[in-house]
Amino acid sequence: MTVLTLVSQGALHRRIAKALNAAQFAMDTAASRQECLRAAQLNRHDGVLIDSDLLIFVEAVALVQRLRHEQSDASIFVVSRYLDLEQRLGLFEVGADDCVCG
Repeated sequence: MTVLTLVSQGALHRRIAKALNAAQFAMDTAASRQECLRAAQLNRHDGVLIDSDLLIFVEAVALVQRLRHEQSDASIFVVSRYLDLEQRLGLFEVGADDCVCG
């Protein structure tokens, strides 16, 4: 199984990579919204993990919407420190499967 991640390089990225590796998932990493879309067009992924703090909110919404179109059966997860309830609901409406905030 393969997970596409758009997460800043740092502690969170290392923890995610360690957890995915322990669960025997392969991980493709994107450094930008454009790389994430390109990777989604080139390969099928079982899941996509997006750190929405890397993007302007409208870019995060557009990315989730495009990914849902490109990877229709992939699970799309959004993590953030700053999303309010209305923003999370907006992400669900365009195709996110879960939003984790904290």
